[in-house]
Amino acid sequence: MGVSSVVDGVYRMWFPSIDNNAYLVSGPEATLIDCGPPNQLARVLAAIRRGGLAPNGVRHVAITHHHTDHTGNLASVAHATGATVYGHAGDADIVRTGAERPRGTPHGLVGQVMLSMAKGSSRADPAPVHVEVEDGQELPAAGGLRCVSTPGHTTGHISFLWPRAGGILFVGDAAANMLHRLAIAPLNEDALAAKASFEKLAQLEFTVACFGHGSPIRTLAAARFRRRLERTAG
Repeated sequence: MGVSSVVDGVYRMWFPSIDNNAYLVSGPEATLIDCGPPNQLARVLAAIRRGGLAPNGVRHVAITHHHTDHTGNLASVAHATGATVYGHAGDADIVRTGAERPRGTPHGLVGQVMLSMAKGSSRADPAPVHVEVEDGQELPAAGGLRCVSTPGHTTGHISFLWPRAGGILFVGDAAANMLHRLAIAPLNEDALAAKASFEKLAQLEFTVACFGHGSPIRTLAAARFRRRLERTAG
């Protein structure tokens, strides 16, 4: 796993085996956005220390969706930190009973590869979701994190908008930037809903976009989303 700074106070944790990301927002209400794949607790705790925190300095964990590449460490992270865990009602019960591997309908070669890689994945350990969130809700996490409901990849997928540094959007898998190519996620349970969610994100104002898969976009990120829509429409 690599750890790098996205902007001041935001760290990207990259898990290269599946090109998957989780994020740490440091500060007095320090927050993890997702937790990475299973059996990576030591690496997540190392990233927390890189952010200048002890494990119990992480106060919140915001989960974008239930897939094991994002929630595989959630049970152990919640235990190690004592953090409050947030997730959308549409995915919360799946997390509580044991998160599932990625599934859905692939589009394109990348989607087919992702689905093939996921077939060997097992369920994650049951993990807590203490607070079920909804669209537009503002969380105390990170000192103020806005929930943006973005179904499609999963029923309860949610993205998070942090109003610092011109707006930082934690996309989860509502979009991907793999090989620096911005697109709707290549694997979705509901393709039409995923398209609508991408369009919804493109209407927001943000400077930086942080993805579950692929590199962050550090400048003019909202404009990149809008250009992508324009090209698709054309």
